[in-house]
Amino acid sequence: MDIQFRRLADLHPSYYSEAYIETWSATAPPRPRTLGFCMGDERRAVMSENGDVLLGYDPRELTETRGKPILKRSEHALPDVLAIIRSMRFVPDPAPKQDSR
Repeated sequence: MDIQFRRLADLHPSYYSEAYIETWSATAPPRPRTLGFCMGDERRAVMSENGDVLLGYDPRELTETRGKPILKRSEHALPDVLAIIRSMRFVPDPAPKQDSR
């Protein structure tokens, strides 16, 4: 098994974050490039798990990708996906409703 893996820094300006883009060799071409991430603060977090965000496809065979740059078209959705993630905000929980009895 071989993985094309790239870590992203500064995913979100307001929260801690961890993000990576990967392609697995176990998939026949075109192989999906996906973004997995986790971001949050000391009280809550949002993360992808077994449902990473699809960015595009790498049409090359695995032997054609080793040591070569990632094709821009295989991550064509990345700018839009990052814009969405960077716009996310955690909102406070609404005040609990008082029982009027």
